[in-house]
Amino acid sequence: MHTFEFHGKRHELNTAEFTSHGLDEVVVAQHRDVCAEGFGDDISGGGADCAFLDLPSPWEAIPHLSRVFTRKRVARVCCFSPCIEQVLSTHAALRKEGFTSITTYDLYYRNWEARPLQVKSVDEACERLRGIRKRLKEGLRREPRVDTRKRKPVEGDGLEWRVVARDDTSIATHTSFLTFGELMPLMEESQTAQTEPEEVVMENAVSGETDPATIDM
Repeated sequence: MHTFEFHGKRHELNTAEFTSHGLDEVVVAQHRDVCAEGFGDDISGGGADCAFLDLPSPWEAIPHLSRVFTRKRVARVCCFSPCIEQVLSTHAALRKEGFTSITTYDLYYRNWEARPLQVKSVDEACERLRGIRKRLKEGLRREPRVDTRKRKPVEGDGLEWRVVARDDTSIATHTSFLTFGELMPLMEESQTAQTEPEEVVMENAVSGETDPATIDM
């Protein structure tokens, strides 16, 4: 894996972090501006299968991908951009460089949390409905509602609890766009198989004699 950082201080921090996690033999970190200088000679010649571009202007780095992407199989790129204007420029650059299957996904931030929920049986629900109908029929005031959402399970409370996951639907914050593209492999030139002329024997229907003839199969 190769990673590139144009900021010198961040490059030093990245290198130190990779080393601390024992990834320095797996990840090759380089200090380079890939938009202006490309991806270098280390992976040139078609050694990369995919790339992730987290850049302010990924369309400036996309023209350099063809020199590092393999052309023997499908190569893929993913671009992270927060603004739709960046996405439009990225789409244009991908199409110009021959990428296909270009797709963009709009990402949203949403919180998920696990919380205990009291499980009630059907009999308990029916009993509660009968109590509400009875109070309405007798003209009694409605019982104050007890908010059980903030209630926490207590050992020995005799209630059935189940942990469920719920999302916060009130948050609808846009975070970013992810744009994907595929670079198809190059078709190898098919070489026509050269076969030696095959000699066959043809019989003269009139004379009955056989004459050798050469036919290209």
